[in-house]
Amino acid sequence: MGTTLSHYCRRLRIEKARELLETSLLSVKEIRFNVGINERSHFEREFKSKYGLTPAQYRAAAFSSTKETNNKTMKSESIAELATQ
Repeated sequence: MGTTLSHYCRRLRIEKARELLETSLLSVKEIRFNVGINERSHFEREFKSKYGLTPAQYRAAAFSSTKETNNKTMKSESIAELATQ
């Protein structure tokens, strides 16, 4: 077994928060409330403990990574189009 119901629920909340940070435009505060964590400091501490970054830092990194990936994809598609012409 190894995990209590309380720890399991906390883990699910933090994982859902990570997913929302990556995929939604909700504020960190809205995400925190959506996953059922009212205390900002508790949320930040739990999140940082699992992912090594605060929620705001994680979102910034996720969006910059997505932006870089999109730019690379667009460049690759442009190069492929040029090569076929």
